[in-house]
Amino acid sequence: MNTLEPAVEALSRIRAGGGASFYAKMGQLAQAFGAPDELVDQISNRDLAASQEFAKLMVNTTMGQIQQQLAGIGASRLSQMEFQAFMANNPNLDTDPRAIEKVFQFWEKIYNRDVKEQREMNQYLKKSGASVSDW
Repeated sequence: MNTLEPAVEALSRIRAGGGASFYAKMGQLAQAFGAPDELVDQISNRDLAASQEFAKLMVNTTMGQIQQQLAGIGASRLSQMEFQAFMANNPNLDTDPRAIEKVFQFWEKIYNRDVKEQREMNQYLKKSGASVSDW
């Protein structure tokens, strides 16, 4: 959840969706040739820095999900193809912004459920004779 708020903010400054990663790369190329920041941003989804920020935050989020899901399996490595498939199926620059919003809402719903569950468990454990195994 620590990355969700900055990701939403970065997303509000860019134009995500089909081809957005291509335009971000074109903006980087224009920047490399010395184009002014205003032109670079026009080429690259309105804001190259926000595009890069969003992409980085989504990689961090995806890596966190991978680590969490692999922890139970005992596997510690992914092939490049598996990682690419995982990345392609999580929000990224090329994902439709409407889908990104729905995924973010789902993540927030799960997070809020977990917070509520933890809070209620802590309340339960404060009772005399409460046992974790009974929770």
